[in-house]
Amino acid sequence: MAEELGDRVWAPGSAPVDRETTAAAVLGWLIVPGLLLLLAVTGARGIGPAWRAHQGSGTSGVFTVVSCPQKGGCPIGTWTSDDGLRKLSGVHLHDGPGGKTRPGAVFRALDTGDPDGVYVAHGDAYQFAAFELGLGAAGLVLWLVLVLVLARRTRRGR
Repeated sequence: MAEELGDRVWAPGSAPVDRETTAAAVLGWLIVPGLLLLLAVTGARGIGPAWRAHQGSGTSGVFTVVSCPQKGGCPIGTWTSDDGLRKLSGVHLHDGPGGKTRPGAVFRALDTGDPDGVYVAHGDAYQFAAFELGLGAAGLVLWLVLVLVLARRTRRGR
C-alpha cells in the first residue's frame, strides 16, 4: 500500500504533488501509528511501578517538594528512603495532593522502581497507565485492521 501511495505521489511524469494529500498520507500512515505506539509503550512502562505503589509495596521514604512546575501539576523534588541509604533527586511525586503542594512540603512516598518518580502509597496512578496502554494498543489494532482492509481492497481492484 505504501508502495502504491509512493507511486501515485512520486512517479516520474506524474501530475504535480498535492501537498495536502501527501501530508494527510504521512499523518495517517506514519505519525498516527507512531504516536499510538508511544502511548502504549508509555503506559506499559508506567503500569508496573504504579501498580506496586497501589498495592503499597516498594521502598518507603519521604518526598520533599523542590518545585511545582504547574498549578495542580506533578511536583518535583527529592526523595530519601526511611533508612537514609537511598536518595533520588529531580523526581516527580505521582498521586500527590494536586494543587496543595508548595516548595518545602513533605509527603510520605514509595520508590517502586520508576526512574522518573515516586508514588504516594495506595494511589490510583495505575489507572492512568492502564488507560494509556489500552488506548495505545486498541488504536494500533484498529490501525492494523484498517491497513489490512485497504490492502485487501487494493488487491481486489476496488
